[in-house]
Amino acid sequence: MLRKIVVVCLTLVCWTGLAPSGVSAADRAYTILIDGRPMTENPKDTGGLFHDGVVFVDVVELTRAYNGLVTFADAGRTMTISIGKRTATFTKGRPFAVVNGGAVKLSGPPFISEGDFYVPITAFARLTRSKVTIDQPPLTANLITPGSSATSTFATPKVRSSGR
Repeated sequence: MLRKIVVVCLTLVCWTGLAPSGVSAADRAYTILIDGRPMTENPKDTGGLFHDGVVFVDVVELTRAYNGLVTFADAGRTMTISIGKRTATFTKGRPFAVVNGGAVKLSGPPFISEGDFYVPITAFARLTRSKVTIDQPPLTANLITPGSSATSTFATPKVRSSGR
């Protein structure tokens, strides 16, 4: 009997729209840059969302840009990212992650929207030891990898003179 009551309550919550959703109307798209360059070649795919006061990234696309490996568990609710010798495990809805064997509090819980898994950009930056700059007027977030010469969202390439 108790099981039936729980099932009915959960059904009503989902049916009436009281269940939390991944994305709301107040969310804004953010363009994710890596060392000043767009994360993807498709200009319509920004790679990021500003959700509940936090910039989140499509972690599968970003991991692909870093030539990393993504594995899923728990029916797609848990994701482990491996980039080089560093790893991070995120679970949908949990405000904590495991980064290189240590628990890390996240600025917001990961979520899934339209089949894409989003994690806070600061968590990904910690995994890759990158710095993050977030520019609100143009709605961009730039991951600056260690050793990169990119210091802003509009990096100027270095030009060497041949001496002629």
